[in-house]
Amino acid sequence: MGLAEALSAQALLLAMDHCQSVPWEPLASWSGRLLVITSKPSDNVVLHHADTHLFDISHASLSRMDRANLGLLLAAANGLVDHERDVVCMTGPHGQALDCITVIKPAAHFLAVFPEQGDQTGRTRIRPEVILRVLSLAIELAAEGREAHPIGAMFVIGDTRQVVQHTRQLTLNPFHGFARRLRNILDPSLAETVKEFALLDGAFLVETDGTIRSAGTYLTSKNHVTGLPGGLGARHQAAAAMTAETRAIVVTVSQSTGTVSLFQNGGIILALERAALTRW
Repeated sequence: MGLAEALSAQALLLAMDHCQSVPWEPLASWSGRLLVITSKPSDNVVLHHADTHLFDISHASLSRMDRANLGLLLAAANGLVDHERDVVCMTGPHGQALDCITVIKPAAHFLAVFPEQGDQTGRTRIRPEVILRVLSLAIELAAEGREAHPIGAMFVIGDTRQVVQHTRQLTLNPFHGFARRLRNILDPSLAETVKEFALLDGAFLVETDGTIRSAGTYLTSKNHVTGLPGGLGARHQAAAAMTAETRAIVVTVSQSTGTVSLFQNGGIILALERAALTRW
């Protein structure tokens, strides 16, 4: 708590297996906001701190630090943290005491994922819940694969009018002709359909409100982006190129490593890695 107070941190974040592992007594001296990220359901929990907010993130395939990062994005989407001040994060191994403390500076990717309302570009803002839903589906694909095999995937979100100028359809679009309400990625009942069509070569195109425009769409951008980390393949290069030429955000799933990456403005602004304990 001393570090959080010294930094005037806006929140203290704990990434734990479940709420029963939270050390409530030592936290009694912390008067600020407390964010508790759990990997198991936290029903019927008695909170011992006034300004406490719980987020269940059941993606066990993620490393504990990436679960904390995803929890921080959820907190930001709910208006609980901003990009200006630090967040002190404490994590611990599965079912064990806290053993790691990190100071997170949210500004780097928060403004990209959750842009301020006063966007001077005039573009339609992507709903934060759409980005978070796509990230969640991508994490599930990375962990589960399909038909007992790891798969890669790509989701292009927003700026659809410009994006379609750099695409062509590889197969018949499986979402063509369906009402918008039936093809919105925010609908939980669509999850298995999305995972099934992830087997198709190409990308999903998702509009700013979550409506899926197409699947099996090939990105034809000729722009070559330099400066990407070594070892990334054609899918990541295509994602970087598309975000360099348009205002879209692209989420990719690496078939080889299971890493989920979020691209904007030609670069990676967030990478969630599959934990070492997850294997095929």
